[in-house]
Amino acid sequence: MLPYRIRAPKLRGLAAVSALLAVWLSSCAPSGFQDEAQLQGGVRILASSANPPYARPGEAVRIDVLAYDGRDAVDRSASPMQVYWFPVVCENPTLDEYYACFNQFAHPDGGALGQVVSADAATPSDAEAEPDDGGDADTADASGSDTGVMDAGSGETGSDAGAMAAGDGGADAASSIGSPVVSEFSFVVPPNAVSTHPVSQGATPYGLLVAFNFACAGQLTRLPLSGNPQAPPLGCADATGKLLGPDSYVFGYTRVYAYAPDAGTAGINTNPVVDCVDVEGASSLAGETPGEDGGTSACAGMVSLGGAAPSWSVPPVTIPACAPNQHNCPHIKIGPHVTPASWEPVANGLHEEIWADYYSTFGSFTHDSTLLYDPTAGLIGPPNKTDTEFDPPASPTSQDGYVWIVVHDNRGGAAWVTVPVHVGP
Repeated sequence: MLPYRIRAPKLRGLAAVSALLAVWLSSCAPSGFQDEAQLQGGVRILASSANPPYARPGEAVRIDVLAYDGRDAVDRSASPMQVYWFPVVCENPTLDEYYACFNQFAHPDGGALGQVVSADAATPSDAEAEPDDGGDADTADASGSDTGVMDAGSGETGSDAGAMAAGDGGADAASSIGSPVVSEFSFVVPPNAVSTHPVSQGATPYGLLVAFNFACAGQLTRLPLSGNPQAPPLGCADATGKLLGPDSYVFGYTRVYAYAPDAGTAGINTNPVVDCVDVEGASSLAGETPGEDGGTSACAGMVSLGGAAPSWSVPPVTIPACAPNQHNCPHIKIGPHVTPASWEPVANGLHEEIWADYYSTFGSFTHDSTLLYDPTAGLIGPPNKTDTEFDPPASPTSQDGYVWIVVHDNRGGAAWVTVPVHVGP
């Protein structure tokens, strides 16, 4: 079985009509048909992770989101990107549709429009808002947290690798120009989250919480509701109040499912854990780690990770430069090792599917998505079988940038690794 698969473009919506596709591409990829893995030309949200993906009424949930400002240095300096969070989590929207929450954005009494707080904020939000009433639940898709990104103008929804939000006043980590931002937000699942959700025949009773964020290189501003129900009534404006173009903002959401304590779902859905990263030429940073059997662990010869999930970083990696006319440029193998315990059982003998998406601020990848665990076959192979290859940019001068490895499972779990890269001597 090949370790690679063809997947829908990351951070893309499923365009229902071709007329929307042009709007969508111009918003998410400002340079036209730009490689989706390239983070150049605009504000982007790469991933988010809810912890726990399945929650219980009264339980605290933390959501981390990874964002990056790919605009040029002049624009970044003039109007730095910030990650705003809508301070009220939407509870049980009609038909489980995230856009059914937009009325609370537009309502003048809906609370603070958006907040930016320090990265270590942990104050639970007031998530006790009254749920939407009316309407039957959508199909009983209670498979876990669900995330998405969309263009704030077209309302296009994202797919499985998106930018998300949830919780307390919002969090925007302070960072230097050009650095990634990891923003976090916390909220408490309302006690009535499950009991107020319409019952779906044949499904375990659940509740749905939807939280929203907005990466904006300016100020968040309220817009009137439009005729498009999927278009959020929020915009990004400069200091004069003028709305900014699509390169300057992106809107995201996260769905978190809640279950009663006796539903049998507690602890059966967690985020993937990346314990080490294979980066060709960087093995000296790791060394060999003793394994339980007295031998070496699966991380031997790779960059071992420390710190708390879902966001890790490794020491800077230096790789050779590629001359503009050079035809044998280096291909640097890179990929994650995900712990076997991350491949969690789902039902009927099936397990989660786990894959990695790759992003960078420069260069390119041989594959920008690789399959790690198959739902039935399990582990595809060690990192040297599932790695992608990073091709450095052709440039006569040294450059610095980032590579990101974002690991997903098909029940809403996510984790990522930031790899600073220096190209040159």
